[in-house]
Amino acid sequence: QHAPDCEYAKANKQVDLSAPGAFATALCRCQIQRGHTLPPLPPSNTVVRPKRIKPTECSYSSVQSLRTDLGNRAHSGLASKLRDSTFVGCVSRNRSLIQWGIELLMIDHFELARELFYQLALAKFGSTEENIATLGGGGVDVRLAIESVLSSDDEDGNTPGSQSVSATDTNIELAEQATRCLSEHADMLKEYFSIRMEHKKMPIADTNGGDSEVRLMLTGLPVLLEGHSPTPHALPIFLLRLATEVDWKEEKPCFEGVCTELGAYYADIPFQDDEESATNVEEVKNDNPELIDAAAKRYVQHVIYPAISFLLVPPKEFASDGTVVKLALLTSLYKVFERC
Repeated sequence: QHAPDCEYAKANKQVDLSAPGAFATALCRCQIQRGHTLPPLPPSNTVVRPKRIKPTECSYSSVQSLRTDLGNRAHSGLASKLRDSTFVGCVSRNRSLIQWGIELLMIDHFELARELFYQLALAKFGSTEENIATLGGGGVDVRLAIESVLSSDDEDGNTPGSQSVSATDTNIELAEQATRCLSEHADMLKEYFSIRMEHKKMPIADTNGGDSEVRLMLTGLPVLLEGHSPTPHALPIFLLRLATEVDWKEEKPCFEGVCTELGAYYADIPFQDDEESATNVEEVKNDNPELIDAAAKRYVQHVIYPAISFLLVPPKEFASDGTVVKLALLTSLYKVFERC
């Protein structure tokens, strides 16, 4: 409610605070005087709250320790801000703006999503077969996927010639080593993390006799968040990092490492389709380039942001390392606009 002599009260003017830029016009003198008492914004009707995830029962002390660490690192004040905030808009592929009460906050939604999916993978440790989403087309050839990542890096850093041939042979060998590593741990990945890999007979290319060989195929991935699917373009680097960045010798670092790689993969922002890409090209030609495309904006606003708001247990370091930054108080912004 406004003061009786307030221009907003006289005009009975309504302002949609969920609209981008509303903070510049939504405040008046009476609100400045009692700005510290303003209630948080009501949640938007367009935000669909995801279902709360109940952690699976697990007797492993390593998993229990990792789950306990989440609670010890939690920042309750930051969790409240995220839960009661309103989405304002995307700034780039990594950052977006939210509004909490009279505070305008900039968040690194990628880092928040990475932590969210890490926590979800840990919460769903040892889930049943129902938690696995089956990949179409018989699955993904693990060795070929890893080779594609190594080959792309090689093309960026080498020139044609004998060095390229040597690098190609090395990449094939590295891809085979990484595939063997994942094959050795396939049963554990399926049982604990719902990452399903199977050996299948696949036809050998460039052969007329119908010869085949046994290949390791990725046939299923975990469902960490309902309505969300990880992006296909990030799958090869996920498989490579899963084989090379996880400590497979120690139990707790191993479980933590797999959850970390799942978190990074599932948080990856999707790219727009061909039709939207053509539209974006026109925007660049018109000297109006976007730092984030339309598909990514929808993904952040309607999938990632609701999950971050209601499911994430934010760690304390996110309040000081730039992941969540308070840009301004709306009361202070009003004084700036008043002087202009």
